[in-house]
Amino acid sequence: MRASFKRGDWRALADATASSYRPSPPKRGVLRLELRETSVESWPVPVSGQLVQETSLFRAWVKAVYSVMMFGAVKGSEYGERQKRILNLVVALNLHGSEYRLERELLSYFREEDFEAHLRSLLTPSKPVGVSYTYGERLRAHPLAGDQLAWLVERLRKAPESRRAIAVLWDHGRDLSSSEPPCIFAIQGDVTGAFYNHTAFIRSNDVYAAWPLNAYGQVKLAELIARELGVRVGTVTLISSSAHVYEHDWERAWKLVHDHYGALKAFVPDSRGNLIIEAGGGGLHVELRAPNGRLAAKLAVTAYEDLKPLALTLAPDHAFYAGWEARRALERARRGEAYIQDVD
Repeated sequence: MRASFKRGDWRALADATASSYRPSPPKRGVLRLELRETSVESWPVPVSGQLVQETSLFRAWVKAVYSVMMFGAVKGSEYGERQKRILNLVVALNLHGSEYRLERELLSYFREEDFEAHLRSLLTPSKPVGVSYTYGERLRAHPLAGDQLAWLVERLRKAPESRRAIAVLWDHGRDLSSSEPPCIFAIQGDVTGAFYNHTAFIRSNDVYAAWPLNAYGQVKLAELIARELGVRVGTVTLISSSAHVYEHDWERAWKLVHDHYGALKAFVPDSRGNLIIEAGGGGLHVELRAPNGRLAAKLAVTAYEDLKPLALTLAPDHAFYAGWEARRALERARRGEAYIQDVD
């Protein structure tokens, strides 16, 4: 066959192949290989700045847990246990004048007395014997600043425009060497219009096991301050520098998300207003209306990119909705068909 190949005698090669070919079963066993793609356990890059906007503390908790479990990086902790963690989780509870009452869903995971005990610890200036600190002691009887809660209220009463109404719960004399320093280390109050807005800065927050207690305490503290000032609560924001779930809670955390997956899809009004979309002239006319209905901005949209600057400022689900509706409207406008917002 080599000689035939060198001569270029293709007919001889074909005849030799046909006469020598003897089909037979394979000599080796068939390897049945299955390729499985591994899923991500630890997010490969640090995630910082996750924003959750809600009117429900329970739904905010589910979303916060979901954010950590989905995008958290796995790392060790000073307690010898692994954790999933994201950085700077920001949860804004938009209450806008409504008084908060414990949601029944929360009571399936925590006892009502646990919420009330945490609130008492925030407001009581004394601390039990043998306890290194309480939030109430740091807020109401700080070794250097004294009753910071009273000072914060008085500051805002005298100067509602102030940006200096801050209470610091950290004590450099004790906390730098403490094995259990305070997690909530600062609180800031703000008065805008008829609303008191409250921000808590938290260096370390166990999102599955402790976040709801911390959030409830700050909401009730905000309501107390608002009553003292004669205004209503606007927003309560918790900024958790380290938002984490410990490994022993990972399975329970995922079960919470799966059992209440609807919370991730629930409609939440966007405090940044509402969009009105109209089609015409081959493009779109988009209006941003403030929550009181007044016109805030107008946009002419002929392509997806035209909507991006506004979408960057909206709540994520609102931005997704805007993109979805804009696509529908543009497609119908280009086909010469009528478009009505929110109507298929």
